[in-house]
Amino acid sequence: MTPKAFGRGPVRWAGAVLSVWLLACLPAAAQPQSGDASDRQDQQQPGDTGQEMFNTSYKVSITGVGNGLKTQLEGASRLVALKDYPPITVTALRSRAQSDVDNLMAALRSEGYYGADIRVTVDDSARPIAIDFDVSPGMQYRLTEITIAFTREGTGLPTAVATYGILTGGPARAADVLAAEATVLRQLGQQGYPFADVADRKVVVNHETRNMVVDLRIDPGPLTRFDGIDITGARTVEESFIRRYKLWESGDIYDQRLVDEMRTDLVDSGLFSIVTAKPERPAEDGGTGTIDLKVTESDQHTIGAGANYSSTEGFGVEGSWEHRNFFGRGERLTLGAEVAEIAQGLSAQLYKPQFLRRGQGLTLSAALSHENNDAYEELAVRSGIALDRELSEHWDGSVGTTLELSEIKDNLQGKRTFLLFGFPVGLRYDGTNSRLDPTRGARLRIQSTPYIATIGETTAFVRNEINASTYWEAMDAPRLVLAARARVGSILGSSRAAIPASKLFYSGGGGSVRGVDYQEAGQLDADGDPIGGRSVAEVSFEARLKVTETIGVVPFIDGGSTFPDNIPTFSHFYWGAGLGFRYHTPVGPVRLDLAVPLNPQPAYRGFQFYISLGQAF
Repeated sequence: MTPKAFGRGPVRWAGAVLSVWLLACLPAAAQPQSGDASDRQDQQQPGDTGQEMFNTSYKVSITGVGNGLKTQLEGASRLVALKDYPPITVTALRSRAQSDVDNLMAALRSEGYYGADIRVTVDDSARPIAIDFDVSPGMQYRLTEITIAFTREGTGLPTAVATYGILTGGPARAADVLAAEATVLRQLGQQGYPFADVADRKVVVNHETRNMVVDLRIDPGPLTRFDGIDITGARTVEESFIRRYKLWESGDIYDQRLVDEMRTDLVDSGLFSIVTAKPERPAEDGGTGTIDLKVTESDQHTIGAGANYSSTEGFGVEGSWEHRNFFGRGERLTLGAEVAEIAQGLSAQLYKPQFLRRGQGLTLSAALSHENNDAYEELAVRSGIALDRELSEHWDGSVGTTLELSEIKDNLQGKRTFLLFGFPVGLRYDGTNSRLDPTRGARLRIQSTPYIATIGETTAFVRNEINASTYWEAMDAPRLVLAARARVGSILGSSRAAIPASKLFYSGGGGSVRGVDYQEAGQLDADGDPIGGRSVAEVSFEARLKVTETIGVVPFIDGGSTFPDNIPTFSHFYWGAGLGFRYHTPVGPVRLDLAVPLNPQPAYRGFQFYISLGQAF
């Protein structure tokens, strides 16, 4: 072979290969690349025109049903879900529309419409292409009967659905059937069978009577009794402290409610960010199962800060530092400081949860404070010890003792020194759904503190106070919450002159009667300064309207006064009214209230405004 012959052969062969490759690539390069993966197989169908391969955007309409059912059908439609990703050809669009009929039929059956009919039309002459589903749902079928049987005899468990609180006769919705199953399994878990499961479900639909009957066969699993707790994940919190949250004794019949309550209490302790609790399956029927408790500890330190402003009380800031596991058994140490125009102070508090028994806590506290307002000036050192106990889901009570050494200068008695021994007793109810921004429920706090005052002369008195508030969500959209508050207080046992000025009652200002000067809803001395009273009564009413997700407006009216006698006479109330604005944040609303007095005393200002975090009550 000559060199010339050797060169021509490969060149011709390479040129042929290159030509074939270019011809193969040109159609692919011209092909549009839009369309979802499921429709690519329909990109070239017989009969498609060049026009069909462009502008296949479409709109979907569902007719023949009400808005509620229409919304559910739209949620089940693949066409609606993929409207921003149209297929590349009209043929593929028709295929997608036809397959959507099955999705809509499944959604209708889940709502009890087993005799429904759907007709779909695709108008490809319209732009965008119009796709219409004409739905004839027919009559909604009824769930007439649910029967329960167990795969194992001898359990003694009830089979009547009424014993599980399940009602029949309503629409034959799939969600209601699943809810009934969940109800049975949940109640079995409360009766010692946490491993119960649905072994079989038989659904019979009678198209003549338009009824549905459901037969459930339940595998109860083994009867389980409580045992101990196996804890994993605890690093700094002692396991012996975690076990104090246990609500059962070994050998008790398993009850899922007790496990759930223990888990909730552990999360509420602030020590853990994640808590899971699952029973171990017993080896035999009637055996014990250890609870596998897995915890993830949360950050145990918190730094907090706040600020407030009132046109009569001035500006104030406060800060705190908290350690929620100081000695390794959930002890919560809180150090706080306050600096304001009329009050300054330092405080320390140590709270020990689960003290001696579950649901009981011990609080040790100490504080140094200085307050200088129009009624008195006080420098005080305080300490106290209190024992609180959960009485029920919403009720708790407390008892304690306090010791206070204070130097007080008031407008009537001048400067005096008091050593006060107090014995506070409290009862509290909280049935609201939020601490900072409740929308429903009620609160009640009753506090009674007998005091013995020494140094100079000895006197004794009892300070009693009741605070109550209630919340009612009158509208959902926009949300309107009507809120009301009442306060009544009385001091028994001593004259007003013998009682330390800081223990008397005062009314007026941002925390009581807005629009009235601070502490001046009551008797004033010759200089126009408050002198306090042995009793107090207050009321407040608010209409909390949430205009947007973050903005709210709150018209309000407050009334109240203090009285020289130990029983409120309600003879003269001082009233204030105004408009508040709320900016809702994840930690609670920021509050701005503007208020004016309605029946002012001569020394009152024309209006007041207040800025703080949280609702007024």
